[in-house]
Amino acid sequence: MKFEYKNLKIAKDVILQSKNDTTINLSKPEELEKALNELGAEGWELIQIVDPKGFLGLGDTGYCIFKRQIG
Repeated sequence: MKFEYKNLKIAKDVILQSKNDTTINLSKPEELEKALNELGAEGWELIQIVDPKGFLGLGDTGYCIFKRQIG
């Protein structure tokens, strides 16, 4: 079996966000739910969440990591 992987950037608070920034704001749970449902419909399976913490607790960015079978 072969897999491909994708990650979804998440943050506790997104104050300024450019148009090209796809970070999901965790203070708006409906955004996360929508993104998870869209990826699930495309066959992506959530396999891990990397907690939104930076080095030594600084920063607030994390990731949802997905995989799906290819081939």
